Amino acid sequence: MVDCTLGGGGHAEALLERLGPGGRLVGMDRDSDALAAASRRLQRFGDSFLPVQASFSGIREALDSLGIDRVDGVVADLGVSSHQLD
Repeated sequence: MVDCTLGGGGHAEALLERLGPGGRLVGMDRDSDALAAASRRLQRFGDSFLPVQASFSGIREALDSLGIDRVDGVVADLGVSSHQLD
């Protein structure tokens, strides 16, 4: 799975809680502060969570860099980030 707009990690956390054995989730965000905060929130998932600093428009390149050639699903929350507006 890929959450290509990781933000605070809420969607990623819900997905990680439901992934089966061997499942992985790539969490992408271009904002390094958001990526760091979400990584702390999701650290309990260990190697199942793969954080990547990148824009969602760079999904192909991000997956290529991880050696991933296909995924089962992609989540993109394209709304406004109130955290970034603040």
